[in-house]
Amino acid sequence: MNITFNLNTIVKQGLSADDFTICMLLKDRNLLSLKKYDKILEGTLYKKLQKIKNLGFIRFMGIGDIPPLESIQTTLKFLELISQGDMFEELYNSYPSHVTRPDGKKDYLRSGKVKAKIKYLKLVKDNKTLHDHILTCLRYELEQKEKTGSMMYMKRLLNWITEEEYMKYENYLKFKVPKSVEETTNTSQLNVNTYGTNFL
Repeated sequence: MNITFNLNTIVKQGLSADDFTICMLLKDRNLLSLKKYDKILEGTLYKKLQKIKNLGFIRFMGIGDIPPLESIQTTLKFLELISQGDMFEELYNSYPSHVTRPDGKKDYLRSGKVKAKIKYLKLVKDNKTLHDHILTCLRYELEQKEKTGSMMYMKRLLNWITEEEYMKYENYLKFKVPKSVEETTNTSQLNVNTYGTNFL
């Protein structure tokens, strides 16, 4: 994984290079590499995870002081940090990079970035509330797919935007807001009438 980022920006947020790498691996759900990285850190991974959690860049979804890595997720605060205010980049960074399809083949989900960006900007224009709503719907979809083991059916980003997939999850959010979503989203952003949204 190649990461290019302004180190000064990271340091100002209280993150070390190791902390940032951990967050990126969690965002991309690259848990195998994260476990290997723990060996480089000489077993200090969970101590660093607690620090990153206290800074607000990740959240523990599991029970106990040391939850399994599978239950740790990056927060909206981290996505905003790496997106630098660009709405499409925030969506792009939140979208899974790849999945393994039912036939066992790896499928890259972020192909066609330029076309996807054009489509997305046409969809949201300058509507930040709609963008936030789409991100909320995406996060909820990803959580549900991870819980049910159906990530293999996730659509490519360009198709997801074109077909406005986020709308399929609006009704779920009207009646039940999962704790993990509620923690990172204002109630007003979940109200479809006030507005319409964006893991690795």
